[in-house]
Amino acid sequence: MIVETAEIEDEGRKNQTAAEIKTREERRYRLLLTIKAVLSNWQLLIFLVMIVEFTSNCGLLMAFYPISVFLCGMEQEYMAGKIYWRVSFVWTSAIIVIKYLVSMKLIALTQLTVLIGEDPTSLLCEFVLLAMILCQSFLLHSLGLFKETVP
Repeated sequence: MIVETAEIEDEGRKNQTAAEIKTREERRYRLLLTIKAVLSNWQLLIFLVMIVEFTSNCGLLMAFYPISVFLCGMEQEYMAGKIYWRVSFVWTSAIIVIKYLVSMKLIALTQLTVLIGEDPTSLLCEFVLLAMILCQSFLLHSLGLFKETVP
């Protein structure tokens, strides 16, 4: 009787372990699907962040983002090229440097309120955008899609 109880407990553990393994595999599969969905739409997320950046801190320098998104959307190809991502990276870096110089009082604020917007000290959205552009460049480079121009 004790032997039968031990065998039943061992079978229960095996069944429970199999159920746990199946649950873990399902969670991993769902996580992989979520990561694939995010990475496949990464460019659209960057475009959305560019639009949010413009609406949150609208200045003349920020007008580059919606104009570039519009022009990129008018291209015949779906993916933006290497030159677009490099220009976006340099533009965002320049905006970060300008805002940093304004926040350190090295440049007079009255001269640049029209150019950089109303809140020149907020750099969070620019850093998020810069990190996303770097990730996009890395993704395209690792997939071999970091092309120069569209023929």
